[in-house]
Amino acid sequence: MKKIYFLIPLFVIISTLSVFANVEVLPSPSSTINVNDLNINNSNMVLIKIKDTNSMLPTFDENNIVLGVPISSNTELGIGDIVVYDKNGLVIHRIIDIVDDKYLLKGDNNKYNDGFIQLGDIKYKSIGVIY
Repeated sequence: MKKIYFLIPLFVIISTLSVFANVEVLPSPSSTINVNDLNINNSNMVLIKIKDTNSMLPTFDENNIVLGVPISSNTELGIGDIVVYDKNGLVIHRIIDIVDDKYLLKGDNNKYNDGFIQLGDIKYKSIGVIY
C-alpha cells in the first residue's frame, strides 16, 4: 500500500494560527426575560438562573436562565452535555469525558476541570437556555 504525505508550508500554518489568535470574544446575549415571568407547564422541568461566575462563558452568562430536566434512569448523558451537579451548591458545567459511571466536568471558560463526578451527584441535564 502506498503512503501519501501531504506537506503544508509552514507559512500557511502560522498565518492560520494568527487569524485565530486575533479572534474577538463577543459578549453573551443580555438576559431579556425575568425568571419570575416564566410559567413551565411540565412539572419535571426546572429553571436555573446563572450566577456571576463566568465559568460557562460564552455559553451562559450571569442571569441567563437554563432549562433543565431531572436526571433519571432513562436520561442519556454524553460528552458535550451540560449538566447541573451538587457540590455544596449547584454547579452547571459541561461533560468532557466519561469513565464507567463517572463524569469529568469542566466549565467552558475554566482552565481546569472539576474532577470526576458520580452520576448520583448530577441533578439536572440542560436542555435549553433563555437569554
